[in-house]
Amino acid sequence: MRTLATGAYWGLSLGTDDEAERRKALDFSRQYLQIGAWLGVECVLMVPAATRVAWDPSRPVVDYQTAWDQSQASLRELLPLAEKLKVAMALENVWNRFLLSPMEWKFYLDSFQSPWIGIYFDVGNCCYIGRPEDYIAILGSRIKAVHFKNFAESDCAGGLHGFGDDLLKGEVHFDSIKAALAKVGYTGPCTVEMIPFSRLPDLVLPDQALADKVVAQMLSI
Repeated sequence: MRTLATGAYWGLSLGTDDEAERRKALDFSRQYLQIGAWLGVECVLMVPAATRVAWDPSRPVVDYQTAWDQSQASLRELLPLAEKLKVAMALENVWNRFLLSPMEWKFYLDSFQSPWIGIYFDVGNCCYIGRPEDYIAILGSRIKAVHFKNFAESDCAGGLHGFGDDLLKGEVHFDSIKAALAKVGYTGPCTVEMIPFSRLPDLVLPDQALADKVVAQMLSI
C-alpha cells in the first residue's frame, strides 16, 4: 500500500475560522500521519480547506482568504511531523471551491518550500474547470499520487452524475494522461477511484464484466 485516504476533512476542516474545529482537524491529521507511517505509505490524502461544501448545507461558508490563510497555517504546523515520519501530505483537488487552477495550486504548494507537501491529483475532478493534461504539465514533480476516474460533461459542466461506472467514458483521455505523466517523469502510484454517482440514488457496484473490460482496455493504452 502506497497511499492512504479519508473523507474526514469534509466535516473537519484545516481551513476554517472556527478555531476549535481547526484544532480538532489538526489533532486528527497528526493521528492520520502516524497511522500512515505505521502502514508504510508514501503519502496521505488531505483536503486543505473548503469555501463551501455544496452537498452538505450544514457546513458553513468560509471566505476564500480565510480558507487560504488558515489552511496554510495548519499545514505549516503539520509539516515538521510529516517530515519526521517521512509521510508526505498530498492535497487532493476536489470540489471544494478552493485552489481552482493549476497555477494557483503551484503557487500554493511552492509557498511551503518542502518536498513533504504536494498534490494528490485527481484527473476527473478538474474536468469541469480545466484540462488534466495542463495540471500535470504545470505541477510536475509536485504530484505525489494520482486518482484515475472519468467525468462525462453535460450542459457545459455537469454535476456529480458526470462520474459514471465506465473509467473510459468521459472527458479524460487516458492515452494523453499517460503521455503527460511520462513527460514529467511521474513514477508514483495511480489509484482507480470509481464512485458511481451516475447511478444516484442507487450507488450499486458496477458489474464484473465492465470492470474486466476496462482493465483490459487500460492495459492496452
